[in-house]
Amino acid sequence: MNSTSNLNLKASESQGIKYLHSTNWDPQTSTEELTNYLQVIIPSLRLEKLNSRYPQEYASFKLSVPNSELNKIMKPEIWPSGVLINEFFPSKRLNQYTQQFNDQK
Repeated sequence: MNSTSNLNLKASESQGIKYLHSTNWDPQTSTEELTNYLQVIIPSLRLEKLNSRYPQEYASFKLSVPNSELNKIMKPEIWPSGVLINEFFPSKRLNQYTQQFNDQK
């Protein structure tokens, strides 16, 4: 095929999701508390509390943010001093599990 004019294919209307990791929260910070704060800024944001290596010292969260809203969530002024935010990378153990699951298909 040399021409795309005969194709009935379309791009996805989905904007995509970016996964972020936020850490160094007070250990008592709850998912509900943080969700209520962040959904004022990004209503479609989803949040999941992660198992921290040292849960008595800090809490960590995985944020699911639409790509179109990244500029809002990355503004330093919305984050308390000392809280860190960066791209979320699944753990090696999760990657190994996913690979094993895909190999079984």
